[in-house]
Amino acid sequence: MLRFYDAWAAFTQALQANCIRPTALETALSEAWGLGVAQFRVLPAVALVALAGAVWRLGRTGPQGTHVLSILLGFLVLYYPFGNAVAILVPAALGSYALLGLGRQRCVAPTWLACGGYLILWHAIMKYDAAWHEGGLSYAILPLMFATCKLIAAAHSYADGAFVDAKGQLSEYQREHALEERPSLLEYLGYLLGAGSLLVGPLVEMRPYLAFAHCRGVWAQEPPLPWRTLAARLLQSCLCFYLCWLLADRYKPDKIWKKDGAYQQLGFFARLAFLHISCTVFRLQLYVHWGLAEAGALLSGIGYSGPDSRGGHSWERGRCVRVAEVELGPSLADATAHWNLPIAIFLRHYVYDRLPHGSGPEKLGALAATFLASVLWHGLQVGFLLAGTGVGVAVLASRVLYKWQQACGPRPALQLGWQVVQFCFKWLVVDTLLLPSFQALKWDKIWRMGGSTYAAGWAATLLILLASWTLFPVKGRRSKERENGAQGV
Repeated sequence: MLRFYDAWAAFTQALQANCIRPTALETALSEAWGLGVAQFRVLPAVALVALAGAVWRLGRTGPQGTHVLSILLGFLVLYYPFGNAVAILVPAALGSYALLGLGRQRCVAPTWLACGGYLILWHAIMKYDAAWHEGGLSYAILPLMFATCKLIAAAHSYADGAFVDAKGQLSEYQREHALEERPSLLEYLGYLLGAGSLLVGPLVEMRPYLAFAHCRGVWAQEPPLPWRTLAARLLQSCLCFYLCWLLADRYKPDKIWKKDGAYQQLGFFARLAFLHISCTVFRLQLYVHWGLAEAGALLSGIGYSGPDSRGGHSWERGRCVRVAEVELGPSLADATAHWNLPIAIFLRHYVYDRLPHGSGPEKLGALAATFLASVLWHGLQVGFLLAGTGVGVAVLASRVLYKWQQACGPRPALQLGWQVVQFCFKWLVVDTLLLPSFQALKWDKIWRMGGSTYAAGWAATLLILLASWTLFPVKGRRSKERENGAQGV
């Protein structure tokens, strides 16, 4: 047993090595921000994704050159922050490619089990092995999380290729992304590393990637560089970074976790405001990363979706988040629909749509399986479980509010009032239920963050659902049709 622990310690130490030594500036900035060097390097690495997109666009020399350049750029972007820890991608990549050799009809379930189990294994290692938390190397699992989605999606697309000619077997989305033949290993690795897209996205699937590499489909003619859209993404990232720089130190979550800090002396609404700004800073950090990743997809051209209905060019394929819809959306359901689009695409098309989801128990089971997949994908911490469960329940409460709003008739004053209620409920859930669970992860810290505002998001959600079942039940469309039919008889 001691030999095993010694071997594991040596293996961990080898994975933590990095040939790119931190500079004095990196060390000083990481210490000033209270981060490990690996954690700090994630932001410059995402900036490198944007640069890699430009290099990928200029350096492409045919399909083989596109794949090789994608692999090299993707490796460099990942190695800079994580060092040798990127080696954890190798078993997942080679193993999933070998499983494609089982055949179209036999590769999907083994790929799910192998890639999903491998990801959960590393989640457990990151959680319980303290050595991985030193210097923030637990962030090294981020590329493996995105790789799991891409590998499973590739297996499904390869299996769907057997049903392209069969009517009614595939949805339109599945038909558009089905693979006609098994990709080569070079194509597979180029698709996987994607010039750094494993860091934060976006999720570009195998068939569009191959069309991009071979200049087919919408890439038959090279799309023009979208300067306005690119400038908007870069400006978004710079603005969000500046706001983080101004607010991060003043509204640190650490101040909420302290039992005897100044935060605990504030009143309820002041604590709610502090928590809202702290959660806003957390979202701004993600917007910085996603904005730079989207800029990389624009610069390379792989984010191009083809002409739009107005005669212009659409670049939706490279989107990671729609900031305006999340921040200004009228309800929680609208905000979640535009948040973390790469994972939303994967959960929608490769989990929910693949399960029976007709109505009643079937639909409930499909939704439960989708939320479970999301929770396990994020990690094994209790915070992810609470966030996933809480958001699912809160979306149901948001739909109850919408039904109440529709039942009040078209009077403008009432409609405006209900819209305000929906908007306030959205931020109450996000600030006191969702993001505290994501930020804190551990139960004691989650309780201090959410409990400092009396778990207002949970309380409001449960009260709305309880009222919908008892005091103000909302009848569904089917029950109303039955009543009208009975009255007609």
